Amino acid sequence: MAGMTWHRRSKVLLPMALLLCQMGEVWQLLGPARDPPHGRSARRATSGDPASIGIVEPLVNQLPRQERETFMGLLRFLSLPVDDFWFSAILLILVRFQLVKRLVMASQQWRRWLTTYCRRLRSQEDVALLIDAMDPNQVLQKTIRLSGGGWLRQGARLVSPTYVGDVLELGGFENQALNTQFLLCKSEGLQHGHPVYQSRNKEFLLSCAATAEGKVWIVSPDEKFQQAKNQGTPPEGWPLKRLGALLVSPVGAHIMEAPQLNWQELNVDGKWKVQKNAGLVKIRRPTLPLQVRLLPPTAPSIIEYSDSYVQAVERPVVAWATCFLILEAFEWIFLRKASTKSLSNRIIKFMSRLRWLLTSSCVSLALFRLSSRWKERRSRGKAVISDVLGVQSSQREARLSALTILMQTLVLCSWWIWVLAICGIKVGRLLLSTSVGALLLGFVGRDVLSNMLSCLVIYLTQPFAQGDWITLEQGQDGWAEEIGLFYTKVIQWDKRPLYVPNFRIVQMLVQNNSRMTNRRIRFDFKVRLQDIPKIPAIVKEIEETIKNHPQIDGITHRLVGWREVGDYFALIWLSCYTKSTEQDIKLSHYISVEQSILERCTAIIYKHGADFASSTDLTLHGDTISAQILEGSKPKDAKASKVNIKTGEDRHTQGDVASRERELHDTRNAVLQASEEKLRKQVIEVEKKEKELNSKEQELKEKEQRLAALEAVEAAETEATSGEETEAWEEKTKPVAEPEIAT
Repeated sequence: MAGMTWHRRSKVLLPMALLLCQMGEVWQLLGPARDPPHGRSARRATSGDPASIGIVEPLVNQLPRQERETFMGLLRFLSLPVDDFWFSAILLILVRFQLVKRLVMASQQWRRWLTTYCRRLRSQEDVALLIDAMDPNQVLQKTIRLSGGGWLRQGARLVSPTYVGDVLELGGFENQALNTQFLLCKSEGLQHGHPVYQSRNKEFLLSCAATAEGKVWIVSPDEKFQQAKNQGTPPEGWPLKRLGALLVSPVGAHIMEAPQLNWQELNVDGKWKVQKNAGLVKIRRPTLPLQVRLLPPTAPSIIEYSDSYVQAVERPVVAWATCFLILEAFEWIFLRKASTKSLSNRIIKFMSRLRWLLTSSCVSLALFRLSSRWKERRSRGKAVISDVLGVQSSQREARLSALTILMQTLVLCSWWIWVLAICGIKVGRLLLSTSVGALLLGFVGRDVLSNMLSCLVIYLTQPFAQGDWITLEQGQDGWAEEIGLFYTKVIQWDKRPLYVPNFRIVQMLVQNNSRMTNRRIRFDFKVRLQDIPKIPAIVKEIEETIKNHPQIDGITHRLVGWREVGDYFALIWLSCYTKSTEQDIKLSHYISVEQSILERCTAIIYKHGADFASSTDLTLHGDTISAQILEGSKPKDAKASKVNIKTGEDRHTQGDVASRERELHDTRNAVLQASEEKLRKQVIEVEKKEKELNSKEQELKEKEQRLAALEAVEAAETEATSGEETEAWEEKTKPVAEPEIAT
């Protein structure tokens, strides 16, 4: 508590001390002349700008005359706030009393207000269209054309008035909290076919409820209403206890007509009391024409003060003003005790150098914080999720980091040169000093310098950026969370941090997985040797599936083929890629697409009656073995039955041989039983097919006999018909004898 009290007091004491010091100076200037001058008047006699105290001599000696005079004039202008602490007092007051924060937020609000536009609603149809198009957040979900010819664009937000619908006002109740106004609540939807209204303080809800007598309107607390709604639709009947009703309207009351009195109120003792002059007393409708103001979706967003650039320089400004006050106090003390004018001038010059050193340090710190805040507002942040962010995001993050480190390096170099000039050290002599110091620095700080230079090389060459998923040469895999001056922090998949020196990262091979354009899907399906005749149909159908899959890239290759025949399997190889969008290369989406491909390919393999191969598969060859197994006898020729059981490499010890043999024996028996069952089924099917073939052959023979008999009958009939026709023809062609003529 004491610390908090002192912190609050310091907000007022520091600015007041600055003002008192400045008032003392004014009093000395306005008072009678004294000889010799002391204090601030002596400081006025000797200016504290950089040109007079010799700070810029090592910097501007090599410049031409015109450029040197321009530079000196600029420094004299910048020395005004450093030489006179009225400026620091004003800044400290603005920061300590949070006036800067209020100004920043007010400027953003004003800038946002300038982008708004006004429209006039001239009819109730326009009001109804506006209410229907707005969501609970007062944002338009569709574009509206008004009756006057104007447009309300989609995505615009209603600014004023905050509500354009009808306002229901309840009054006359003993509980004053219930005498309030209710607005339409679109987020609750409909209750028994009627809308739900919410109070302005969002504590009560006015909704419709079904009872045995009819529908009534009740007022219930928001918490009770939400609990009943989450539990489901309330049952028919009197819903007072379930919904926690506090007010109940008469049965059949129309909520859009006022006044509606004779409402019942729940008293403190838990009894209902009819209030004759209480209920819905008034309905306030918007007056037409109604002018509304809307905020377009392209309006600038309001940035929190904690994320603004002004807040980034707040601490350096406070530190500068506070230290400035301390330096002023020491200077006042030393000048009071100075006995000669030359000593006073020396004190003034020394304090001026300290002020410039303080000012340059605070300005450099402010620029550092500004560059860091600029990067934070545009960066994607540290790696907090285990997912790929895409090529464009990675390259943009790398360029952003490179530009930030370049700005900070320039600020650091400029500050270092300025500090050397303030201390009176010539930069040229320092750079051209003997090589002994450079040699000593090379041996002592070789690793430090190499790490710093490697950090600069990483930022400039951009092999990876903050947040990228990388794989190092030794096999470490993780996310580059932070790239520091000496180490790069990599968060591995098990969430353990790995710190790698920068000079080692520059020398090793680094694989940047975040910059992949596609993710590859690759499978090796091992099917049984007896399913080899089915492989062409399986491969063809898998190819069609891959080509028609919506999540597979159509530009890269989509290959499926039979590539190998092993000891116990036939290999079907599949290779394809996901699409090259940022969403498709994310890990979660890639896993779902991979699972989809695997499920479809497995279904195709089982569809064709094939199965996956195993190293313990049993292969039987020869019809003799099948017959012997069916008869229950053992094969005579061991070579005719090839029983190959592949168990992989033998990694068991000698003590596990017996157990392994038992496992093999059990596996062999299980496989033999399964094969025997399959063979029995096949024999039964063959017998059925043979019976069907015999029956068909018998039918064919009968049909042939019938055809032969029919042909014989037709031949006999044909012969009889031809004989009769011949006899008739002979009778017709027989010559007739001429009659004898009597002579």
